Amino acid sequence: MKKLLSLLATIGLTATTGATVVSCGDKNKDPDKDIKDISVVKTDLQKVLDSKIDKTKNWVKSELEQAIVNANIDIVGGITVEEVKTIQGYASVTSQITTWKFIGHGTNENQYKYKGELELEFHWNNKIDAVSIDNVNTKMQLNELLNTKNRNESNYWSWSRTELEKAIVNAKIDIAGGITVQILKEDENNRIQEILFIGNGNSSNDFSYSGKITLNHKVVTNNIAKFLDQYGNLWTTDNLNLSLASAEAYILLNFPYVTSSGTQGNFGQTIKNFKGIKIPSVLPKEITDISLIFYGNPNKKIEGIEEWDTSNVVDMSWAFTNASNFNGDLSSWNTSNVKQMSNMFAGDFNFTGKGIKNWDTSKVTNMFGLFSEAKNFNENISSWKTSKVTDMSSMFYNAEIFNQDLSRWNVFEVIKYTDFDKGASSWNEKSKPVFRPTY
Repeated sequence: MKKLLSLLATIGLTATTGATVVSCGDKNKDPDKDIKDISVVKTDLQKVLDSKIDKTKNWVKSELEQAIVNANIDIVGGITVEEVKTIQGYASVTSQITTWKFIGHGTNENQYKYKGELELEFHWNNKIDAVSIDNVNTKMQLNELLNTKNRNESNYWSWSRTELEKAIVNAKIDIAGGITVQILKEDENNRIQEILFIGNGNSSNDFSYSGKITLNHKVVTNNIAKFLDQYGNLWTTDNLNLSLASAEAYILLNFPYVTSSGTQGNFGQTIKNFKGIKIPSVLPKEITDISLIFYGNPNKKIEGIEEWDTSNVVDMSWAFTNASNFNGDLSSWNTSNVKQMSNMFAGDFNFTGKGIKNWDTSKVTNMFGLFSEAKNFNENISSWKTSKVTDMSSMFYNAEIFNQDLSRWNVFEVIKYTDFDKGASSWNEKSKPVFRPTY
């Protein structure tokens, strides 16, 4: 009997304990809870999306989820978001539409209110604020544009308002309507125009520029060149040796060059010692001598020269000497008539020789110091024709990494080759041209 009572007591205790465990497990469970679909708060969620003050940027996930909590739509974790996609809008090129997915995490085992998923769109604009039109780069662009008038036109010296506004769009300075112009003054005798450029950009449109700037357009005579200084201002000069000028970019080179006394001055020679960053992409056909033209230029690239037709040039000596940062692409240059290349790239520490491997050097007679101190030069120029060269002295002096095979070069006419390869420490003897002895 005692054993039976003990067994019943044990069973009763177990049952009681089990019931207690079940009760603890269902503490947060609400089988009668009405979990609503997230679609019922669609309007409220759209209001949250549209409430972003800075509509030049998209939402950040954490920022948007906190905004939902702040709007008392659900508690933290109740609704999370995912960015689905962003596409260009229809209103403008800078208009953006981002689709956001809202996910409700409500169940009868938590305190969240909503279940299901919903996608909504956020419209924003990644437009950058309009820049003042009175800045150096825009000045340069507009001054360059003013000087593109075709001299074959009957009114080549003057612009009309509609013509200039169209040219601004064609030059991709701004879109249509972004910059409007007013012709303030015209002096037909001196062929000068004073032109007002108005930038119409603001926060409600896609135009690039705001503010105003007044520029003068002047037609120059054959003995004057035009250039822009470092501030974008336009200047004219009859001195083509510009080692002391503040030229930042040339926009017009006129020839022939006539001295102040009226006599012909060094016809066919262009500017020297140009330190600027931009030069006209058209090299006048009269130019046959570009020696010293970019001597000491500090820039990595000189915009415009890559398109030059150099087929009439015979002298390129010292053209890039001590232009220590220059490493432009000269692959389009026609060197078929060049005779002088002495010191052309001497001291160009960063020049790698991009594009010169196919140059026609069949008429070159002087290659003295051509790559002297060009410490990064290692272009394969094995196909160069050297049968007329007589001077190769110091040609690869201290060209430290050069190691191309030039053993097949025809150097029979070379009579000067002192220090030809001195300091070219990477160059294998078997890869060097073999000169005939001189006595």
